[in-house]
Amino acid sequence: MNRKIIATMMSGIMLVFTLAFMVRADETEPGSGAETGETTQAMLFSRPIEVSPTPTPEPEAGTREYYVMQWNNCHSNYERYNMSAKAKAKIVGLSDADFDFFARVVQAEGDINGNDLTDKVLVACVIWNRLYCKKYPSTIPRVLRQRGQFEVVENGSARKRRTKDSEWAVMVAYMLVRRNDISPHLMAFNCINYNKGYAPYFYDGGNYFSCGQCTCSRCSGIEPGFSVSGYPRWTTHFYRPEYSEAPSEPSIEDIIANMEVRAYMTPIDPDETVETTPAPAEPEYDYNDLKIQ
Repeated sequence: MNRKIIATMMSGIMLVFTLAFMVRADETEPGSGAETGETTQAMLFSRPIEVSPTPTPEPEAGTREYYVMQWNNCHSNYERYNMSAKAKAKIVGLSDADFDFFARVVQAEGDINGNDLTDKVLVACVIWNRLYCKKYPSTIPRVLRQRGQFEVVENGSARKRRTKDSEWAVMVAYMLVRRNDISPHLMAFNCINYNKGYAPYFYDGGNYFSCGQCTCSRCSGIEPGFSVSGYPRWTTHFYRPEYSEAPSEPSIEDIIANMEVRAYMTPIDPDETVETTPAPAEPEYDYNDLKIQ
């Protein structure tokens, strides 16, 4: 009996020592498959947690970003042409009153020539150029009310209502001047003749637009080599946007069929040497798709 008890006690002691040895081995040997709580915690904090990208929030209603998004989401210039004056004013950074004043002056000064809005666009370019030039006032009302500059303001003709045409001219001119796609020296127009000492720039039965050298930091920085002699004239015309239907979305069947045709029509040459394709040049801005950049 005593021998059985002693044997049982010895077996228990050996089991305890075996279990203790196994636990110790698990704590000290990584990758054993039975990490302790501390080891598991360390592993959790050392592994990066993959976080889904946060979606870009929609611009707050009424902000410039909100109206720019709406403008760029239009499928055609016709839709943009018919957007509210409030939206257009926000996009170009003017108050409703200043945008209204601007468009009324353009309407009164610009030549009426059917669907051709070029004369109005260039009048608006003169005003934008003066706003950004260091030699002229720094606000639209002060530019337009400068003594002896805009006759329609002084004689009251600019009190007439603006039109969608004059609003559109302000928007097109905004992009022309902002992108430096038109001469920064376009500062004057005269209904009788070109300004003396200025370079003739544009005439099509309306105003005589002229360019004069400006040495302010803005104008000379954009075009430092200005010369009245031989200065190139403006030739591009801008027209009232016409109605166009929104393009229809291609069906899944059309997309798959197009992919299959392209796959079968493009032969694979195993001996063909792949050459690095140079980066394409930046395409010219399309004024028939007047997006705000």
